[in-house]
Amino acid sequence: MKKQILNILIITSSLVAQFNTFSCVKDLRHIKESDRFYFDNIEENINNFFTLNQLSGNIDYLDIDGSLHLMIESIVEMNNQKIVNANAVITNKNDLIIPLKSFSFPIFELKNISYNSNTFNPLNSLLEFSGYILIANELDTYDLNGGNIYYNMAREVASIGKDSNYQSGWNERWKKSKEIQENIFLRNIKYHFFYAWDSLMNKKEEEFRNHIYLMHEEIESNNDFIGMDNNTKNFLKAYSKNIAEYYFQVEFRQGLTYLMNYDIENKGIYKDYIKMLK
Repeated sequence: MKKQILNILIITSSLVAQFNTFSCVKDLRHIKESDRFYFDNIEENINNFFTLNQLSGNIDYLDIDGSLHLMIESIVEMNNQKIVNANAVITNKNDLIIPLKSFSFPIFELKNISYNSNTFNPLNSLLEFSGYILIANELDTYDLNGGNIYYNMAREVASIGKDSNYQSGWNERWKKSKEIQENIFLRNIKYHFFYAWDSLMNKKEEEFRNHIYLMHEEIESNNDFIGMDNNTKNFLKAYSKNIAEYYFQVEFRQGLTYLMNYDIENKGIYKDYIKMLK
């Protein structure tokens, strides 16, 4: 379904944000009550950052859901200004979970949470980095390596962050974006999985079958070269039941057996589908 309407969407879509919904949740337990007023509007402002801005002018056909769990750890005085230290986790509410550890920003940035790709501001740029990763992950489900440009944009933001006055955590974020981009096997798994999904919806049985087998080849390669990293684990946690159902539909017993031994956390799901095969 995605594949059939993609070209039409590119031609006819208006300038809209790539995010359909976004939900930010703040955790202020670690700071004094007298300082909590600084963060009164942060949830709404972060939600608006994602749902009201186009993080790229030439991609307006996506419909991503996202969330950010923001944990404010401390507020300290430095060079006559207040600095916020925080941790966060951003997700697409499904299979992608990105920790954003140990970042800091001047407290005055809370007054202007906005998208400006031409200027590095610690808080805004952290949200920009996160948005690019989520967009890249989504584009990988449309085309093989479709998200490359946005992974590169995320790494560019992280590179600037590493050399800024607010360096904390940016080297780790640079490494994380590189790690996700370079796991080409998992990225291909996602592409074939969602293409199989579209084929099934459109009753293209042979196409569906082909993408199931291509996906499994990538799963085996991922196991051989990467193993079971957290990104793969999160994907399989989100979609193991769908994958098992698809393997069952094409009577792919060998694939189910392989997954039962590879994806131990979801072993029971694959085992149940093996039992249902004749």
